[in-house]
This record gives sequence, C-alpha cells and structure tokens, in this order.
Amino acid sequence: MKNKIASAMLAKRLIYLLMMMLSPGVCLALDHVVISEVMYDPIATETGGEAVGLYNPTDSAIDISGYLIKTESSSSDAAIPAGTTLAAHTFYLIADAGWPSLKDNASWANADHEEAITLANTDAGVAITHPNGTIIDAVGWGSAAGIGAGLFEGTPTAHVAGGKSLRRADLAADTDNNIADFTESEPDLQNSSTTTDEATETDEGTSLELTVEVQNNAPTVNSADITGDEDNSTAGVQISPVPDSAKTGTITAEATDTDGTENIQSVTATVRGPGGEKSVAMTKTADINSTTARYSADIELLFYEDAGMYNITITASDGAAQGTTTRQFEYLGMVAISIDAASLQFSGAKIGGIAEIDGDFALSTTNAPTIKNTGNTPLDIGVYGTDLVDGAKNISISNIKYSFDEDFVSGLAGTLAKTLQTKSIGLENSEDSVISLGFQLSIPATTQNGNYTGSVTIVAMAG
Repeated sequence: MKNKIASAMLAKRLIYLLMMMLSPGVCLALDHVVISEVMYDPIATETGGEAVGLYNPTDSAIDISGYLIKTESSSSDAAIPAGTTLAAHTFYLIADAGWPSLKDNASWANADHEEAITLANTDAGVAITHPNGTIIDAVGWGSAAGIGAGLFEGTPTAHVAGGKSLRRADLAADTDNNIADFTESEPDLQNSSTTTDEATETDEGTSLELTVEVQNNAPTVNSADITGDEDNSTAGVQISPVPDSAKTGTITAEATDTDGTENIQSVTATVRGPGGEKSVAMTKTADINSTTARYSADIELLFYEDAGMYNITITASDGAAQGTTTRQFEYLGMVAISIDAASLQFSGAKIGGIAEIDGDFALSTTNAPTIKNTGNTPLDIGVYGTDLVDGAKNISISNIKYSFDEDFVSGLAGTLAKTLQTKSIGLENSEDSVISLGFQLSIPATTQNGNYTGSVTIVAMAG
C-alpha cells in the first residue's frame, strides 16, 4: 500500500523509510505558539521596518505574557507585555519601533506590540522564549556555523531577497527543521485581528441583464459561486488539491429569463486556468420563481493540474442569445510525494561486502522503491538519515549511498548524511511522474554480526 504525503498553502511532507524493519513516524498536534513569519531584510529601512509574527495553532488560548524575542543582539530583544493572551488560531505581530511609518508597505497590518528589535540580514536567527529563557520556537537563515545557539532548528533556511519574508509553509506543522518549515514569500504579516478560522466572504457580484435585438430577452446569470475550504485567512476562494487524486468543487448559479425559466435551454460552466480548460453542463436544482432558477454542477480538479488563478465563466443560453458572469478561485500549490514502500531490508549483507536495494520506475513493485509526484508542483528531492545501530554496535551512515536513477555514481546519486542534501530532480507534476530510489550499503570489515536498524528521510521540495 502506498504511503501518501501531502500539504496545504506553501507545502511539504516527510516520508520515513525504515531500513531493517522500522515503522513509519507519526506527526503530533502542536501544543505551543510558533513563529509564523519573519521580516528581517526590509527595503526601506533596517530601523523600524523589521517584524516577527507569531501564531497559536492550538484550539485554546495561550497566555504569552512576558514571552521574549531572542536575537543575535540580545536574549531579550523584545518582551511581550503582561496580560497578553493569544486566542486560538490567532496571530500576534511584534514590530520594530516606528513600524506604522517605516514599514515597506503602508497597507500592512499594524503591530500588536512595538519595540526596538535588531534582526541581522546574514547568518542569523530569531527565537521566541518563555520568560525563563526556555526556547519555544526558532528560525535561522544562512550558515548554521554563523548563527547563535538556540536561534535555529534543524537546517537553517537560505537567505531571502530584500523585501521578502520567511513564512511558515504550514501553520499547523512544526518539523523542527527550518528549511522544511519556512519558505521565501511575499510579506503577509498578520496581527491579532486575523484568525485562520474566520469566515471568508464571497463576492456575489452585480446582477447583469443582457438584451439583444431579438424577439426574446436574453437570459442573465445573477450569481455564481464555487465551494472553497482551504484558506479562510485569505480573501477570495482557495481550493487545495488532493494528493494523487481529484478534488471536486461544486459550482452553483442562479439564472433569470424574463420570458420564463422554461425558455433557458442550457447553463454551462467553463473553467480556464494554468492547467487548461474544461466545461461541464449545469443541472437545474430548483425553480426560485417563474423567471429564475438555480443550477449546480461538480467540477473535478486533478492533483497534477498546475496551481494558480482560475476563472469560471457561467453561460445561460436560450438558443438565440446568452448571458454570462465570471468568478475566480485559486487552485493552491501542493508539494507531495508517495513511495511504494514503508520499510526496506538489505538482503545478503556480509561483513566486508556490499548490499543493495534496487529502485525502479514501477509503483507495483514494493520491494523496489519508486517515488511518485502526487502534487501539482515540480519537485526536487532532499534526503538525510541516521546511522545503522544494534545496541552499542554501529555502522556509520557514510557507508550508505542513494540514487534516484539506478546509478550510484551519477549526478543523481550521493552519500547519505545526517544533514539534509538536496538533488535537483525536476520531477514534473503529471499523472504518472515517477523516479526510482535505491540504496547501496558498504559493510566495513570491522563490523560485528548483528541486526542493525536506522532510517532515511525523504523530503519533497518545490523545484
């Protein structure tokens, strides 16, 4: 059976392959405040234009009185005022002194708390801590060697361009690995007036009646909607793909013909966007009155169709004339993979010898790993792992090679390490986009007999 991996807004997932009979890992619900966004390199000014966003991903309010912002310059660069409580699924914005007039964009949210803070642009990080100094969450950027202790988790992210921010890709996830959790983004700094479970209002538009110089009046489309459920903190309608499957969206509309609803011969919905064009016939579901009726249709959005903005054109026709209206929705990007294996075992391993696990390009062979792109974003692949151990006995991870093309000396191969390595795979988003995954183990002559276990983590990354 396939292991499915997916994510919702700027995305990623980890698949754990267990060597020597290990079980897959489990992600637990978050129980603490996380850093949602960092603006550390503004365009206008370094003094007054920096900000740190927090988010409460839990279902309960959290008292953040006295929480501290730790930076390279100070372990208490800013302190959240006493009596501050962060409601469930709510943001909190801490900004540099002078933020209202010095921020890059005057339309950005006002800060919940203003205080002079100093965020370095290179090899630096920021953390949120309890008043006693215990680190709650941290994100660093640049080289780990140059970043202070406690100011990053896992592997720091790359530097962002000036005017960009580091934003958490999934507000409900914290892998404790900055390069997996954060991505360069256009700034979208939110304060405590914004929650992620607020209702999103849909623009109903303006009724438009079209007339033509014919005997009958042309029908009009008075209103149209498409269901959306993914990102209630963002204006408009967003729809998330389903990994390796189709997402069904329901389109509804009301059409009017002053000559009577029986005069409307057809209502169609045409969806156009980066993934192409498709049309569906809409079915009448109810007569509202003698001249207006309600129509509905389901539209399938396949997992590999390109992300971006899509337009829906609703057309009502009486055979001689027609009326139209348009709506728009965003098909969100998704980084997702599946692997046709949950655990792997090297067979015939002997001291001083070499054992291999061969990958292939067929999802039906679970003993020969295959990676499939089950999202709608071209992918690069990252890998890291652990040593193989049996009690106190150890085989270093440096004895394991990996390959994405069945060749352990090609440019798509490498030696496993405990830190993330990324290969530029360019695995396209399509219905059957796959790549092989193989491993080669060199067993040192000094190795003792035993049953060794370890793990390797495969990380899907937007290419």
